[in-house]
Amino acid sequence: YQDVVGDSLTVQGGGVGGSAACKQVVVDGHETIAGMITTSEGRETLAEQFGFCDPSTALATEEIAGQWAGAGVIEVPSQENDPSCSTPACDIGSICSMLLNGTSLDNVEKLAMVSEAQHDGRCIKGWSEDAIAEAVSLVSLTSPSSAGRAMGSARSWPYQTCTEFAFYQTCEVGSRCPFVK
Repeated sequence: YQDVVGDSLTVQGGGVGGSAACKQVVVDGHETIAGMITTSEGRETLAEQFGFCDPSTALATEEIAGQWAGAGVIEVPSQENDPSCSTPACDIGSICSMLLNGTSLDNVEKLAMVSEAQHDGRCIKGWSEDAIAEAVSLVSLTSPSSAGRAMGSARSWPYQTCTEFAFYQTCEVGSRCPFVK
């Protein structure tokens, strides 16, 4: 799946607005991030650069940072790409434009700039041990409590993708996935 997401960054026609150069910025930025998440200093820098609400707890472990970076530090809307959208970094063309026009920035800074635009300047919640533990506990609920009802699709998505359809969104080493492997 993530191979196709990566390939979508190179689609130029049909108003998509991607390019090989755009995908390369994403790949190179994620390669740098892969090295950064191996140290606590690197993870702290990333948490600050990407505007996490609590950079002191976000990305605290290599495992959590790897999950975040393995899913892509920016959203690439390959399934629902809408070239007529009007908010910053909402489609592949505007993402690529931002990535390729920020020439004075390094690739990680470019990805952080896109992420900030996609979050409308708001800080990023979660990606801490406590946030992940809370999400796991909510998804694990089996009684029809109000919290369980509130989870709705959050419970059906893992079941459908992992159990029913065996559909995983991972980045395998040697794949075309542009994110951290």
